[in-house]
Amino acid sequence: MSPVTTVGRVITIIYALFGIPLCLCVLASVGRLLTRAIKFVWAFVRRFYYTGRSLLGTFNTSSVAAPRWSHGAHSPPNRG
Repeated sequence: MSPVTTVGRVITIIYALFGIPLCLCVLASVGRLLTRAIKFVWAFVRRFYYTGRSLLGTFNTSSVAAPRWSHGAHSPPNRG
């Protein structure tokens, strides 16, 4: 199916002039999004494979200070 009238052909050309570049922009954006997703998954797999930890388990417990208990109402209970 193709346009038969002159007006239909002109409208089709105008539609193509805007539609094709717009489609290319959308495809580029989708490609960028897929690339970011694949890179994230690949980094997750590599990190899990080499370290045995996921990205969610990156909390460093050595940087947390030990609690300083004072004498009084907030001291830990005796367990003895």
